Amino acid sequence: MKTIIIGGEFKNRPLVSPKTNEVRPLSSRVRKSLMDVLGSMVIDCTLLDLFAGIGSVSIEFLSRGAKSVVSVEKNPKIANFLKKNLENFNLLNRCTILNYSAEKFLLNCHDIKFDIIYMDPPFSYDLETLLQIFSNFKGYHKKSVFILHHFFKNKPKEKLGYWKMLDSRTYSSNTITFYVPEDYLDD
Repeated sequence: MKTIIIGGEFKNRPLVSPKTNEVRPLSSRVRKSLMDVLGSMVIDCTLLDLFAGIGSVSIEFLSRGAKSVVSVEKNPKIANFLKKNLENFNLLNRCTILNYSAEKFLLNCHDIKFDIIYMDPPFSYDLETLLQIFSNFKGYHKKSVFILHHFFKNKPKEKLGYWKMLDSRTYSSNTITFYVPEDYLDD
């Protein structure tokens, strides 16, 4: 199935992706719901996209006005598709692609604060270990939001270090869980 951008400047433009099942881009329905929940928070935000894949979430955010994105994708073949998509949309100047594991990034990034952190590991991934590492990540501020896309049967903890669960929404086998810092500032 073809993946397209569903809103903003690049609405209805397709993404290139491998012809195999190596990636699971976030469905249009779930991306639309995610964007509806976030609304104007996306405009001028800095996004960290962990397990970025071909870039459907990164480019959706940029299409809707995000200032910049750091896309972390461990698989070099998939990262090449991400780069090609960013080139096709002329967005390489607003997105940094890092060919690292999410764990390596979380353990070694100490100097960038993100407005929105989006994590979409494979459904078979060791979520508990990954979230334990994430719970010590310092790349956020008091207005940041952490969004976890996971298999609906996996139930993450209500509290992850400094983060508390705010909401969780299920769409078929997909669940999007939202977290905010304990000292979240909502203006």
